Order: sequence, then structure tokens, then C-alpha cells
Amino acid sequence: RQRVAPFGVNPNPTTYMTIQDAGRDVYVRTFTVDKIPLALDFARTFAGLFQFPGATTNVYVEPMMDGRASKHVDKHVQDLDTELADKHKSRNEIRKLHRKMAETENVAVGVESGMETLFEVTILTSIYADSLEQLNIMTSDLVALGKRNGMELVGIYSVQQEAYLSNGPFNRLYNA
Repeated sequence: RQRVAPFGVNPNPTTYMTIQDAGRDVYVRTFTVDKIPLALDFARTFAGLFQFPGATTNVYVEPMMDGRASKHVDKHVQDLDTELADKHKSRNEIRKLHRKMAETENVAVGVESGMETLFEVTILTSIYADSLEQLNIMTSDLVALGKRNGMELVGIYSVQQEAYLSNGPFNRLYNA
């Protein structure tokens, strides 16, 4: 009930929002997973995030349309090409970039032939606390948990209300 029909919402703070419900304030901060480890075991890597006390986490997986996927891969190829052109790279960095370029070229061929599909994945986590101090402590704990699992969690800045709604039971992402 608190998430669906609160008495009032204060979205004015830029790093959290306050929901007034039944005479008490509930402080909410929403995060997104910005970086994940290259090799991961989904259940093991994200278990702590999904079971974090006082949190709601949702994962959105959407296939990229062919044109958008192709542009995404093309941009990645251009970025790698620009890095390879840098004359200040060591031999090891150049070797690793060549390997990344070969892998990206293989993905590009698969995407352009229709044999592979790229997906856009969004992971949102909202944490709830009874005080701003408790919210800040939970934030530190959540970010530390993410780092232990090789993830970088980033707080949503300035659009907490949209992020909170996107993490709700509505099965859609909201834009500011």
C-alpha cells in the first residue's frame, strides 16, 4: 500500500525522495547498476543485490532493434579503432585492444546477418529507510556490496521520482 497509494510525495531533493504515509516519512533512494564484471554468474553476482534488506530490485531486458544494435556495435568498433590509433599504448595494451576488436567484429557480423541479438539491460534498486541517516548508511552498505561483487551502483541524480516509478510494479521505464 505504501508504494501504490502514499499520502504525499516530496521529490524535491535531488538524491532521494520522501514519501509521507500514515503520519511518517519514508526515505527512498534509487540506484542503477552502471558497470558489471565482464564474466559473471548471474545468480551469484546479483544475489546480494536482490536480497538486500529494505530494497526492491527490478531487471528490465529489452532487445535492441536491428538498426540500433548495428549502430551500437559500429560505435564500439570506432571507439576501439580510436584507442588503437593512440601511439602511447604499450605492446600489451595494443594486443588486448586487437583481441577486443576481433571479438567486436564477430559480434558485428552476427548482428548484421541477423544471427545475433543485442539486449539492453537496466537494473534498478530502490532502498527504503525511516530516516535520512539510515538511508545514507544503507546506501554505503549497498554500494560496498556492489563493489564486492564487481558492480558499480550509481545513485539516480535529479530524477528520483521517475526512477522510483520505473522500479515500481508497472513494468515500464519512465522518462523525465
